[in-house]
Amino acid sequence: MDEILRISRGQVDSGPGPVARPWRVGAVLRARVMTAGSGNGRAVVLRIQGRDYTVDLGWPVTRGEVLRLRVIGDGENPLLQRVVAAPASEGGTTLQNILRELISRQIDLVAGAAVLLRAAARGVSEPGQSLLRQVLATQATFSQVADPGGLKAAVQGAGLHLENRLAAGLAPYTGERKALLLSLTDWLGNSDLAAGKGHLEILVKTVRGLLARHEVAQMLSRGTDGRLLWVMELPLVVAGGMSLLSMEIEVKPDSAAEKEDGVHRRTWQVRLNVGLEPMGSLDIRIRSEFGTVSARFVAERKHTVRQLSQALPDLARDLKRQGIVPGRLTCERGSPADSVVATVCRGLAAVDIRA
Repeated sequence: MDEILRISRGQVDSGPGPVARPWRVGAVLRARVMTAGSGNGRAVVLRIQGRDYTVDLGWPVTRGEVLRLRVIGDGENPLLQRVVAAPASEGGTTLQNILRELISRQIDLVAGAAVLLRAAARGVSEPGQSLLRQVLATQATFSQVADPGGLKAAVQGAGLHLENRLAAGLAPYTGERKALLLSLTDWLGNSDLAAGKGHLEILVKTVRGLLARHEVAQMLSRGTDGRLLWVMELPLVVAGGMSLLSMEIEVKPDSAAEKEDGVHRRTWQVRLNVGLEPMGSLDIRIRSEFGTVSARFVAERKHTVRQLSQALPDLARDLKRQGIVPGRLTCERGSPADSVVATVCRGLAAVDIRA
């Protein structure tokens, strides 16, 4: 079911111009159905911000129903996507139902990057080709994310807080991956452009799948009772191809009994998961508490365990030079667990999403 629609100049039933005011990419609009209709190609009148628009919907609606539409393409003829949410009465299953819908469309970032590379090599018309190059340019190298400044830029570019920034009237970060993918979706949304062109149809499906994967990470990132959790995936360009760096950052406030000198402190836990050659899969868990940093490395290959174990004394000395007390630093051989995004996608994908 295609739940994307375009508001065009000819669809306006009241007032001048295509829209009453500029709609920013990422904004969520409320639209009330003013005419009864079953959708599925039938014209329906939607009232958005006090103005009526006649559009063709691809899903059933009833008169008086309120839709939530996310702006995924700006400009004179904005592109809107229905925001699917489970009824409030479903309570605790709401998150799972939304995740089911996203997982039915998501695509692994590394697999998606391969499709984007092939599309860029094949060549498409502008501005699509330029947007493709910009999206591919957001893929950092391992040496870049190993640098604090490069890692910060990569994290900002992941688009984790894109909608919050747009809601606050702020522009996307430079090179923000999700914003660029939304712009690419807008360009691909021109039906005349994609009609009858198989490679563009594949590109449309891939871009939407990449956006869904980013939104899974956004759904898993949350804050409750002072506890914050950020989940993100960063595609990396490595020797011989692509890899994926998964990051989970959790910040927890300490209890009142754990306050020191009346200062409220926080515990930081960071988990990194990446696969690199010749190191193989590697899982790193870091905990920072009261100025003490502990780290646990789990590697799948014996020679990697040996190299990391030999480097631990140097790591402890580096921490001390920076005024950080080194805690327990360990390295062991094992099979690193999947990231939380991969685990959720695999677990829920196994459930019948049509249920």
